[in-house]
Amino acid sequence: MRFREKYQLIDYLEYDILVIPESESPELLEKKKVQLLNIDHQWFSCNRKQHKGLSIINTNKYRLSLAEFYNPDFKLVIPMKVERLKKEYFYLYAIWANNPSDSHYRYIGQIWKAIIQYRQYLESYPSILIGDFNSNKIWDKPWRNWNHTDTTKILEDCSIYSCYHAFFQEKQGEESQPTLFMYRKREKPYHIDYCYASKHFIDKLIKVEVGKYNEWISTSDHMPVFFHFSD
Repeated sequence: MRFREKYQLIDYLEYDILVIPESESPELLEKKKVQLLNIDHQWFSCNRKQHKGLSIINTNKYRLSLAEFYNPDFKLVIPMKVERLKKEYFYLYAIWANNPSDSHYRYIGQIWKAIIQYRQYLESYPSILIGDFNSNKIWDKPWRNWNHTDTTKILEDCSIYSCYHAFFQEKQGEESQPTLFMYRKREKPYHIDYCYASKHFIDKLIKVEVGKYNEWISTSDHMPVFFHFSD
């Protein structure tokens, strides 16, 4: 949280779309005298509090609009239609897997339920799912059919794959680069933030960057992850 204390660390001209979990609403940022110029900032609340939600920031290379099939029951799995040309578009699912009001499916269960609901669109259109999944294969429960591995398999059945794992050729659950240091402790590293993308995008993936502990830990327990695709 406290995105207002971190926003200046990002070069907004370098990236087309940013997905930022645990961020404040545009109204609260304005009250705090934070000015994000020349961007489209859409924000979705976690619990109706302005200091805690999911931001989707568009630097105006694309036109973003909420998908017509969005189901608000899946709290912070937000499908956005992303348009560049009139007949060229894809769907971006911005994710913060956190729904305290649905405690049984609070984390990866939120994503699992959403992709079951949206499967026809995932199969039919180029898609990107990106954000804080709050999940890793190491926490799979064998008796539960909506764990990390099962969610990944459903996506792969739709020809959607993890960009990090495709780029670095690492296996799920064996990631060498953490995206979270729990309690900001170097000795508690986890990989829980992801970008899954259709093969259409995997074929255009040119770089994946994970923020380094020494550079980011003073501002966040999560490391930023940047994904670069060719046009």
